[in-house]
Amino acid sequence: MTVGSAVWGQLASHFSIPVSLCIAAAGMFIASTTVFRWRLDKDPDLNLDASSGSEAIPAIDIHHDRGPVMVSYEYLIHADDARQFIVCMQDMRRVRRRGGAINWCVYEDILQPGIFVETFVVASWMEHLRQQDRYTMNDQKIQRRVYAFHQGEKHPEVRYLVAPM
Repeated sequence: MTVGSAVWGQLASHFSIPVSLCIAAAGMFIASTTVFRWRLDKDPDLNLDASSGSEAIPAIDIHHDRGPVMVSYEYLIHADDARQFIVCMQDMRRVRRRGGAINWCVYEDILQPGIFVETFVVASWMEHLRQQDRYTMNDQKIQRRVYAFHQGEKHPEVRYLVAPM
């Protein structure tokens, strides 16, 4: 932007402001015609339709401004799958961060091998609820891939930790 501003400033000082604006308009017209030649196609595997949410959030009476909120998921992962799980979790990190997470990390329990805990922090309870609303079908697909590594009988255990007021 700085270089562009300097170029347009020099062009306006050498000619005139109306001439530089006409050149800018012509450049925008030429650039907009390239969209027909070099189209950015949408990835056919990417489904950005809204989903019903990532998990059922408990119906609790909590003030929406409370926060920050730390959400944690506890996974039981087979030792042979640990490396692939961590790689897959990087996609989940992008989902959480895109959804509004301030902080995200995965920890391995050194006293109980195979226990991995994913944590992320959002600014408030309302922000966590909004995060669920922003969940897409592609995000759900990534979550199913992550859940496929989980060896427990039920879904991973979820905890919601809210900072005291």
